[in-house]
Amino acid sequence: MNTSLDHLENSVDQAVARLVALTVENARLRGELADANERMAMASAKLRALAEQLPESAL
Repeated sequence: MNTSLDHLENSVDQAVARLVALTVENARLRGELADANERMAMASAKLRALAEQLPESAL
C-alpha cells in the first residue's frame, strides 16, 4: 500500500511541476502577444497616417 501512496504522491508532484511550467510558459506567451499587438497597433497608426496623406485620386 505504501508503494501505491508513493506512486500517487509522485504523480501529483509531477502534475504540479507541469502546471507550474505551463503557467510560466503561458505568462511568457501572453507577454509576447501583448508586444505583438502593440507593434501591430503602431504599424496600423502609421499606415493610417500615410493613407491620409495620399491624394484622393490615389484611393
